[in-house]
Amino acid sequence: MSTGTDGFLAPRGLLVDEKFCCRTVDFADIYKALQSTENLPHSDAKLQTVGFTNTGFNAVYYRRVTDVCDYVIAAGVGVRKDYDRIFDGLAELYKDPDDVSLRQQIDRTIKDRVETLRMLSDVAAAVKTDMTSAVYNIIENQGRLGDMARPLQDSSTISKVLREADGNDEDYRQDMEAVQNLLKIMADQKMEDQSGPTLSDLEKLLGGAAAILSDMTSLHEAFEEDAKPGLDLVLNLEKNNLIDMWDNLVREGI
Repeated sequence: MSTGTDGFLAPRGLLVDEKFCCRTVDFADIYKALQSTENLPHSDAKLQTVGFTNTGFNAVYYRRVTDVCDYVIAAGVGVRKDYDRIFDGLAELYKDPDDVSLRQQIDRTIKDRVETLRMLSDVAAAVKTDMTSAVYNIIENQGRLGDMARPLQDSSTISKVLREADGNDEDYRQDMEAVQNLLKIMADQKMEDQSGPTLSDLEKLLGGAAAILSDMTSLHEAFEEDAKPGLDLVLNLEKNNLIDMWDNLVREGI
């Protein structure tokens, strides 16, 4: 049923140029970016410090990304045992197609593998959706910050307004420092740039997870429909090569 050249039963998009599709440095960058938004103001009522906690850092999206990577690693770790049972089992079943116990064992192994990959695919989809939503919310709020920042950038006018409003030099100095600090915070917010690589990686992970789930689901359907299943179900596939690719994925992902 397989071509042997299309990546069937391989890690697919989870392994890009022999590297784990989720680059650690990008996740570390977005973690810092989300964390940096924690105390940003997004209303102009006395420039109250109201954080983006609910849509960013405190929603533990970084940890959820770590979770989905753990699912990938877990799926990779189980490959050697599962593929041995499937490939070797099909070879034995071809010799003895009436071995009901062996057929049930292979069926259970494939089903368990499908369930593992389904969980990975579901978690990847949920994390991608939530991360995208969180990032877009932050980008929207950062746009509001930009609107707030523009009048503050007119330093001479701000200085005059604060000088007239503040009762003494200490209050004036403190308020001017606060304005400069606020402008610096606003200038440092570049969530759109910081989030791009991470969202791209999550898209690759999601696509890879969907592809390998489709592979295993197709194998299970073919196994159930074949009256005398055998090695033809994995024709042209090199078990050891596939296992090596999954092992490489695990090494790169840890």
